Order: sequence, then C-alpha cells, then structure tokens
Amino acid sequence: MKETNETTAEESNEELSNLKGALQQALDEGDMQRAGSLKEKMLPHLETLKGFKTNADIFKEAEEIMGKDFLGPQAIENTFGIHLESKDVPKIPFSKEELENAKILAQFLVLRTDKAPDGKDLTIMKMEKIAKDVSKPIMVGRQCKRALKKEGLINELPRKGWALVTKHPLDYNVDVMSHNATVIGYLKRNIFDGQEIPIEYERAFEEFAAALDFVKDLRIRGGKKSENNDIIKNLKITELTKPSVSEVIYDSLVYQKNNGIILQKDLAILTKSCPLSKGFVFVGSGENNFYLDFFSSIKHSGKPGATLSRRS
Repeated sequence: MKETNETTAEESNEELSNLKGALQQALDEGDMQRAGSLKEKMLPHLETLKGFKTNADIFKEAEEIMGKDFLGPQAIENTFGIHLESKDVPKIPFSKEELENAKILAQFLVLRTDKAPDGKDLTIMKMEKIAKDVSKPIMVGRQCKRALKKEGLINELPRKGWALVTKHPLDYNVDVMSHNATVIGYLKRNIFDGQEIPIEYERAFEEFAAALDFVKDLRIRGGKKSENNDIIKNLKITELTKPSVSEVIYDSLVYQKNNGIILQKDLAILTKSCPLSKGFVFVGSGENNFYLDFFSSIKHSGKPGATLSRRS
C-alpha cells in the first residue's frame, strides 16, 4: 500500500540492517567503543522507520482487509503456475483506507502479470492452455478475430501490477461515452468523495468533458467510425478505468480458480481493446466458454456491462 517517504524508509531499512550486522560483530569482539558509535548511527534510521512496513506486512494487511477478494502472488500461482519471487512483486499502490472502501464497494484486488511460467507472453490463448482446470474455450467472432489480428490486439497482454476491479457492472449500455460518464460519476461519488482528486484523474475528467461535444458533433456530421473510435479509445479515462480483453479473461480465470465463482456470468463486458475500423470489443463469460466480439455481433441474451478496473 502507499507509503510516506517510501524511498527514504527503504534506504533506512537497508542501512539499519547493515549497522545491526556491524554492531553484532563489535559486541562479539568486545569493542564497546565502536558498538556505542554504531548505536548512535542507528538512531536516526530508527526514527525514519517508525510505522514503516515491509512488503510482507503490507500484503498481510491487504489480505486481512480484502479476504477472498485478495488475489495476490499465491492466487496467480494457483491459477497459472506462475511463481513470482518477492522482489518481482510490485508494491500495492492503494492505501489501507482505499482497500477498506474497495471491500465495501464489492471490488477485488488482483495482481496481474504478463509472462507465463515458460517466460513467454501470457496471451489469452496461452491462458487458455495453462489454466486448463478453469479455462474455457475462447470463441472469437470471425470479423472480430480478423480485426484484432490486423491491429495486433489478439496478442495484447495484461498490464503488470495491481488493480482494483468491480465485481459487478456499473451500468448496462453499449455506448462507450455513456460508460465513461457513468465511471466518472462513480469515481467522484464513491472513490474520491471528500478528498483531493489525483491530478491524472482530474485531467482525465476535463479531457472527457471537452471531448463530449466534439464526439457528438462528429456523429451528427456522419464522421468516420474509425475517427470516432480513435478519439474515445485514446481518452485518458478509457485508459485509466477500462480493462483490456486479456485482463477481463485473466481476472475471471484467477477469481474462478481461487473462489469458485464465474465473474459477470452471462454478461458482455466492455473492454478498452478497440480495432479502430470496427469498434470496442466485449468479452462474454458463459458456463462453458468465453466469447469475444463487437456487441452487435454477440449472439447471446446477456446485457452489455462496464466494470471499473483501476490500477492507481
């Protein structure tokens, strides 16, 4: 979780460890003058480290708060057989208060990685192969597959790091701009209420407001679909809050493996993955398969849904 003066604390922790070793050596040698000097040097580092928590402390606290909705290194290993060394696990970028709020809002905390156990890219097809006991066939619509391949999105990888994700859609709407408006309202009411909005989100909100009229005018003028998609895809709010196709499938597999529950069952979840000539891709999760397609092409009775996937 977020730490104050993180770098200083980590440096002090390392220096303190070195001083402790030197102190023990001085005591073993009976050099009390040197031992006294080393103790004096340790004092400022002890002051700096008041309240400092190791990664292990932070993970334990996060797991206590989130319960079964904490999907960390062990959950990733359970699902994909990927073992992450402690040094390779990034810090949790959310404070204790943010995690407590996330738990109330029915969100889960998931650690994502982009490499399989063999060191190769963790694409959706790779996930399908290595998570055999929970994975389902990934069905991709013909036009969608062609468009994803053309723009290289079929091999899109999960973004490494921690994310807080809503277990249930925030709304049910095919229009991406409407989804973004809903997400912004949710963030303001439930995440940032009563506190200073982080600058990157403040800028994203302002950019979205400026883009609304432009997109509306573009649609009225009958502008190219690819131009409209390009604008929406590159909005900061889309990047900050929408999962990719690979992330939706990754999260679903990890959650099902560790909790026995299929997330967003019989829904089509909006992603940020967007072949410009066609539109945004939805991921559906049924009992027996995943399906990827543009919403208008998905042949099922589920509703379109938008979740929040926040990485900071």
